[in-house]
Amino acid sequence: MRKLLKLDYRHYICITLTLIFLLLAIFYFRNAHIRIFESFKDLYTSFIYYIAKLFEFEFHNKITINEFSKTPLKLPFNLPNTWEEFKLLWSNYWMNWISIDNFKLYFNWIGDLLYKLSKFIMLLLPFLILIIILF
Repeated sequence: MRKLLKLDYRHYICITLTLIFLLLAIFYFRNAHIRIFESFKDLYTSFIYYIAKLFEFEFHNKITINEFSKTPLKLPFNLPNTWEEFKLLWSNYWMNWISIDNFKLYFNWIGDLLYKLSKFIMLLLPFLILIIILF
């Protein structure tokens, strides 16, 4: 128990972040562990192939590093899966980004933000002036 009390607050932050990433890997990226195991298998096969070529041994295993994964690729946030889909979405992105509607929406957002910020400052300003005068 004393060792837990001697830990710095940064340790607790790191432990919390690690747990959050583990929970994300378990619940959000469900197929991630399969891909990690496949990558370790490919790394092992590549290492054995390297040793076999270096010392001129016979290599009978199948090299799997160039094969696609057996698990389906489901990207988060609706990211594109293919190059053609990426090119289509990229051109759509720039056409929407440059549009006048996006320009108006951006400046409406900036105006709303400045309006709310000025209301907040106007509410706090009398109290700040009072604090400065009294102290």
